[in-house]
Amino acid sequence: MIEITCSYQRQQDGGYRLRAWESWRLKARTPLTLTDSWAEIWEGLVDLAQASEDEQRGRLKEMGREVRTAFMSVLSTLQKGGFVRLRTRHADEEKIRSSQSPRLAKLHLEVTHRCNFRCTACYLGTQLGTATAPKKEATTEQWVELARQAGQLGCTFAVLTGGEPFLRKDLMTILEALSNNSIVSTINTNASCITSAKARALRSVSLTGVEATLYGYDRASAGRYTGNRPGFSAALRGVRALAQENIPVRVKYFATSDNHSQYERLVRELEPQGIHTALIGHYIHGDIFEGARPSASLPAQGLPQAPVVQKRALPCYPAGTVLNIEPDGRIRACPKVAVHFGNVFEDGLRNVWRKSQKVNAFRRFWFDYCRSEGYVKGARKRSLCPASNLLSQPDGLPDFRRRWQQFQQGQEREYVQLC
Repeated sequence: MIEITCSYQRQQDGGYRLRAWESWRLKARTPLTLTDSWAEIWEGLVDLAQASEDEQRGRLKEMGREVRTAFMSVLSTLQKGGFVRLRTRHADEEKIRSSQSPRLAKLHLEVTHRCNFRCTACYLGTQLGTATAPKKEATTEQWVELARQAGQLGCTFAVLTGGEPFLRKDLMTILEALSNNSIVSTINTNASCITSAKARALRSVSLTGVEATLYGYDRASAGRYTGNRPGFSAALRGVRALAQENIPVRVKYFATSDNHSQYERLVRELEPQGIHTALIGHYIHGDIFEGARPSASLPAQGLPQAPVVQKRALPCYPAGTVLNIEPDGRIRACPKVAVHFGNVFEDGLRNVWRKSQKVNAFRRFWFDYCRSEGYVKGARKRSLCPASNLLSQPDGLPDFRRRWQQFQQGQEREYVQLC
């Protein structure tokens, strides 16, 4: 859903002057002046932002492909400056509680588990594949069909990740399929495979931006973590290529005890080029499939992080608004916790979302789990991600799976009693 996140004032020459609001994500940027030739575009965007999400979606569908592509390019540019934002509508909690099917708002698509990096604490664990080793991955046609079904279910947003998504030669085809079904995408990448040509091609799809992760401040520091020393220089080239093509790009600096003291060094290098950099990695969660925890020496200790206040009944809505799809089609409710619900390419996205008893049960289970862990409205937490929290604890994942299994068994007993 499009939201205006700036104050704006009409100028004597017929244009507008925009000033982005300050937020925890974005410090005040330089105001933007739109000339009179842009005034009509801005007024149309403001009018669209005032409409409901369903109406916004309908208007986007009515646009021809070329017009929609040009519109999303303008939108991406304004979002990069903090003047607008795209957000996903939160789930209707009563629908989740009563097992009615809520609207699918977001897909988290792991298009590949192959990667050209071998990061020390990769969350994929043994599921990670090499850049060239064959892994079971869905075909181009299957991903295109998934995009069509997702659009029919009302999905408006997708995150494409991996592994390294740019290792797939058909990535642009997948992005185009999402765009054609009015689904806006974000790409998570290490940026090392992005060339100028690939960055230029991204201008033709509906993209909110690219999130690129850097794992050090030079070849040596990054190479110690990724096992790919040349990958650092390639990643910087990729990030700059995106910026040059005006693709909204945000760099995440993954801090460890080995590199976090040099974070400002990278900021000084990238910010003059208009590339925003954020520090992440306050703690490292575990293997999402096995729950194994990385070495205790890896996390950067003592990084400043203010508590976050939970503003809703739930911190997030896995299976309530979002599903995670693995490269072979296996379905997870949460990107960080491997609890599976079948295969989307075998069972069909519509059947999984609207008819799966297991998915409906997980929606109800998530309420109980979050409440038991103190994730309630008004709670102050270091992180509002229950999954990261459980994966950072010894036996966190096995305990979560046991509780989920017990919940399912209780649901089955209730069903038998009703019959």
